Amino acid sequence: MAIELVVRPSMDSAFLAWRSPFIAGCCGFALTRKIKRAAGSVASPNAKPGPDGFSIETVSSWVGFADLDPVPPAGTRKPTTEWPIQKYLWSDFMVNPGDQVAYRVTPMTGSEGNLRADEANASPWSDVFTIAAETPGNISCYFNRGIVASQWLARLLPQADRGQALTDAIADPDNKIRKFLAGEDPPPAGGAEGHKH
Repeated sequence: MAIELVVRPSMDSAFLAWRSPFIAGCCGFALTRKIKRAAGSVASPNAKPGPDGFSIETVSSWVGFADLDPVPPAGTRKPTTEWPIQKYLWSDFMVNPGDQVAYRVTPMTGSEGNLRADEANASPWSDVFTIAAETPGNISCYFNRGIVASQWLARLLPQADRGQALTDAIADPDNKIRKFLAGEDPPPAGGAEGHKH
C-alpha cells in the first residue's frame, strides 16, 4: 500500500499531510516537489529539469538526525533524501504566489549516511496546485502571520537585542521581515477581484 498524501495550498505556502503503512527500517520521508515557478520565484539549488516546463526539486530540511556529530552549524539545510522528515506533515514555505506545484513523498530506509529511497511505498504525485489565495467557489483567503515564533525568524534577527531588531523591522514598510509577516495584500473589496453576489 503506497503512502496517501493530501496537499492544501495557501496564499504563499502549501500544507502537506500523509498516511503511511508500517515500513520496516523507515527513518523518515523524502519530499519532492514538481514545480513551475512564477516570475521572480527563486528555484531550489538542487532543481533538475522536468516535463512540461516543470522542475523537479528535492525539498530541504533544517532538522537532521538527533545524534549528528559534529553538530552542524545553525541554519544548515540538507535535502530530505539526507535529512528525512521524521513526521507526517510539512508546511512548504519555499513556494511563492503563482507557482504551480505537485508533491510526492518517499520513505527513506536504512541508516544515517546510508539511506535508500523505498520507491515501492512512495506516494503517487499529487494533483498540481497553484499557490494563491483564491480557492474554488469564488472565495479568497488572506492571512498575516502576526509575530511568528519560528527558527526562520530567529535566524534573521541578530543575536543581541532581538526584540529591538524586530521592532525596527516592523516599523520599516520596505523591510523583508515585515513584508513576509504581513502576507499578501488582498484586492480592493467590491472591485473586479472583489466578492460576487
